[in-house]
Amino acid sequence: MEVLYSGCFDGVIDNYLYHWYPCHEQAQPGIFSKRLRHAERILQSADMDPESEKILCYDMFSKRYFTTTMAAVVNAQYHINRNLQLRGYTTINEFYDFLGLDGIEYGDEIAWSMDELMEGGIMWLDFENQRTKMEDGLECCVISAVWDPNKFDGELDIS
Repeated sequence: MEVLYSGCFDGVIDNYLYHWYPCHEQAQPGIFSKRLRHAERILQSADMDPESEKILCYDMFSKRYFTTTMAAVVNAQYHINRNLQLRGYTTINEFYDFLGLDGIEYGDEIAWSMDELMEGGIMWLDFENQRTKMEDGLECCVISAVWDPNKFDGELDIS
């Protein structure tokens, strides 16, 4: 219990994991907290894992190329769906913001709405991420939402 009251966050995590996961008894002190801090840095970064290989991507909606990691793409797609579920809509510019890209003109008025998606029985916005060779010969990952966004006036039908 001494570790729990020492005020050392690392010690609390290590103590918890040490007692609840005995298979880690041989682990070095501090290893769990170091891994947790690393995981937190990754989750807070738009790039997710900056040590991953950057790939060339092409966004079908805005018709532009950009480079990022696949982890950053999946992270952006997750956060778009999270906003969609929590708020009921999400804009295309939010998606670009999560990717670390500049927004597009009128991108705050182009959105996916849960009301519209649910009319078709859809509860999650799917994306296709396909590695392909473009007409210009470039190999890249083409990113596209399965359902296109629509003009959105910012009002939800909550009746």
